[in-house]
Amino acid sequence: MLSIRMLADTDIEVADQIMRAAYRTTSSRMQVLRQNLLIQPDGWFLAELEQQPVGLVGATNYGPFAYAGSMSVLPSMQRRGIGAALLEHLLRWLELEQHCSTILLDATKEGASLYQRFAFQDEDTVGHWVRPASAFATHLGHHDDHIQPLQRETLPALTAFDAPYFGAARAIIFSLLTLNYPDQQSFVSYDEEGDISGYLFVNGRTLGPWVARRNEDAEALLRHVLVLSSAKPLTVLAPALNTHAAALLEQYGFHPQRILRHMRRGEPVGLRERTKIYGQASFSLG
Repeated sequence: MLSIRMLADTDIEVADQIMRAAYRTTSSRMQVLRQNLLIQPDGWFLAELEQQPVGLVGATNYGPFAYAGSMSVLPSMQRRGIGAALLEHLLRWLELEQHCSTILLDATKEGASLYQRFAFQDEDTVGHWVRPASAFATHLGHHDDHIQPLQRETLPALTAFDAPYFGAARAIIFSLLTLNYPDQQSFVSYDEEGDISGYLFVNGRTLGPWVARRNEDAEALLRHVLVLSSAKPLTVLAPALNTHAAALLEQYGFHPQRILRHMRRGEPVGLRERTKIYGQASFSLG
């Protein structure tokens, strides 16, 4: 018998095993899972078949919309309706308990048909870009005085800057990345008047969230980070609507690895400008 319950801290290891098997990767997702649980402790769910964990899914409720992700079912348990049951459970929780009827997600080619059955429709695509550690590190230039490390006291201003582009206030994301993971790097760019013009988080090997008002601000932030991080492989999850992002990433040695479908269920988000988003935080956080 299939049952679905809330994911707990003690489930992180088995959830990581399910995700690695489902996505056919050896890379651990434990830190990402812990981040997601800290952000939305009641929004992650584990499916069990005969008391054995077989799948998971979750979402973060930002208010105007929720972002769902990490849909994972063990390969040996796929095509048994487990993914549909997880999604139905998640949507019921979001709409009935969280009163959130607009849900966004990024779907793989294999998973898109499931979401279409639940009234999700295409809104954009997201490119998964990769820069190998061996990529060139030339013409990166010198330090830009308009770029500074993010300070805790800047978080309210950063949240206000970001909200019109992302479509919601995500102070909890910035606080988590800054306070709970101090080893992760984050930088803010300022214009001539001293106002924030962009920012970029180095979240492990992922560059994102990354938002900039102008393309030159985005490029300055990227150059600054590459000077510090050119020795390790990097990834960016860039919305296709931001055509400047693709050109910029190609210029600095990134290559597209795969394309995901950015989908929406419910009404469009009113205030949102994805053309200024150069990198998402993750596939599960947006």
